[in-house]
Amino acid sequence: MYDYNFLADLLATFRASPDSIKALWLIVPPSFTLAVIGLLAWAVRLRMRPKPEAAPGQSRALVLDHEDFDAPAVMDDSFSHLPAPRPVLADALDTDPKSD
Repeated sequence: MYDYNFLADLLATFRASPDSIKALWLIVPPSFTLAVIGLLAWAVRLRMRPKPEAAPGQSRALVLDHEDFDAPAVMDDSFSHLPAPRPVLADALDTDPKSD
């Protein structure tokens, strides 16, 4: 019976592949590993951050931290170049089924 070796087959496939695929084989696995480690570190840091205390009678899960939200953008006239909105079809036809 033929003795099959998976690692020898994988090495033969690697050696027979084009150089661009070999470069991807060398770049993608470490990049994926670093991304997973970064996501895990972010999740651990997020869970270890102290949460503010809840008010009496309020569940702690309902307390929101102001740092969880972005500051609202200041509205100015930067959207004045946009065309006026088109009327809705019911407004354009000016029909009201209740007015009959």
